[in-house]
Amino acid sequence: MAAELDGKAREARIFLAARTNLATIQSLLAAHIEETETADWDDHRGTVVVRRERRLGALVLEQKPAGVPTPEQIADGLLSAVTAKGLDALSWSEAARQLCRRVELMRGLEPGKWPAFDEASLTATLPEWLAPFLAGLSHWRQVAKLDLMPALENRLGYGLKQQLDRLAPVRLAVPAGPEIRLDYTAGDQPVLPVKLQGVFGWRQSPRIAGGQLPVVLHLLSPAGRPLAVTADLESFWANAYPEVARDMRGRYPKHPWPDDPMAADATMRTKRGAARGD
Repeated sequence: MAAELDGKAREARIFLAARTNLATIQSLLAAHIEETETADWDDHRGTVVVRRERRLGALVLEQKPAGVPTPEQIADGLLSAVTAKGLDALSWSEAARQLCRRVELMRGLEPGKWPAFDEASLTATLPEWLAPFLAGLSHWRQVAKLDLMPALENRLGYGLKQQLDRLAPVRLAVPAGPEIRLDYTAGDQPVLPVKLQGVFGWRQSPRIAGGQLPVVLHLLSPAGRPLAVTADLESFWANAYPEVARDMRGRYPKHPWPDDPMAADATMRTKRGAARGD
């Protein structure tokens, strides 16, 4: 036991000390010893562990397991683990990431109406949106596999979710028929990758958010390779398409490359397939 030292505690030199043991400390300083029970996250075990400690100030004299943690202690521990590990430690599906970007896009267009879904805001509000969905879980491996979509949709609320699906849809129908998934993670505007023949007849680029935002079209060749990127389809037809069509007719002769794409039938098939209706 050090009785006299100088400097700061971590770097001090001891001038006067005496050997002691636990029994002596407990005998002489019994009135100053406190017994506490703590529930802490044990990252090695991946769960919450309850320990009973006997302390003399900051000095831990004895520590031992103390039974089963309560559901509240487990929930608090799991939430602390998520905070420490970061949101990237959770299981983010593509749909969950897209949902966050869709909400953030609408929040930029309509400030004050939409809750924040950026990483910093989601981390700061974990007790509000994630904690209720941790009920019944006890181990990190369960948290790591948790489907985040129900929690995120609950944070958004039913009314705003309905508006989001209408204003920033997951998919968009093209003239050729199928609905194609939009990508909201590629930038400030949603991206629609689609074969060029699939948008014959579309004079202008589609728009979302009540017409506020044009969709960026990634126009693809029959082989799925990029031919052009545009948010102004009308300009593309008038200026770039004639050259693209001349080049592509030789490379993909089985696919239609009409002089007037506005008057042509949109298709995802070859000329022969389109003629048969396959």
